[in-house]
Amino acid sequence: MGETEEAAIRLLNHDKKKEFWDYAYFFFSNTHNLNKADVKFLEAKIYQAIKEAGRYKLENASIPKESHVHDIRQSELMDMFKTIEFILGGAFNLFPFKKVDLQLEVNETKEKINHLKQQLDELEKETFYMTQKGADAKGYLLGEGKKFVVLKGSKTASIEKAANSFKEISAATNLERLKKQGVLQEIDGYYQFNETHIFNSPSGASDLIYLGATNGWKEWKNKEGESLEKLRE
Repeated sequence: MGETEEAAIRLLNHDKKKEFWDYAYFFFSNTHNLNKADVKFLEAKIYQAIKEAGRYKLENASIPKESHVHDIRQSELMDMFKTIEFILGGAFNLFPFKKVDLQLEVNETKEKINHLKQQLDELEKETFYMTQKGADAKGYLLGEGKKFVVLKGSKTASIEKAANSFKEISAATNLERLKKQGVLQEIDGYYQFNETHIFNSPSGASDLIYLGATNGWKEWKNKEGESLEKLRE
């Protein structure tokens, strides 16, 4: 098992050179919302789960290493992993069925909730907001600040207040694409994020949030009112 950016080519190569397989399953994001770190994280989780189940021999030349992803993003990726686990478990019984100890599940859930609350308290220091012009958005920097994640539930400025020049910038094209993909939905005169979405830059995110040309390094601010630009000085 593994990850690839060219699934069709990988499949053809395996068809010609590999004899150990009969079926191939591909999992992908229909919103193109997975970056390389996300995929590496999922690859490592799936590899480890198959290995622990011990029902199939893995032919990987190297053991996938789990990439570092933001805690909030990690929670979302684990939901994806559970979906993949369910599908593969039903198809090839790759993962063992487990007897459920209800009380244990309750206790573990409580522990996870408490842990998540602690994480959220810590993440408030890393979470940034845009609340002007009627917007209500929050997100965080990803990796070394090359990308910016806008969280599910965020909403843009009022559509009526969109800048006249908005249609001329790339964010307008991005907005239309995200609407078609179901990431954005128009509700009561605003656009709301139905999913957490990764932008290529803080400004790419802020342009869409304020529906106009912006400097994301100045617009995104923490609860203390400090901008990204100030914090990176």
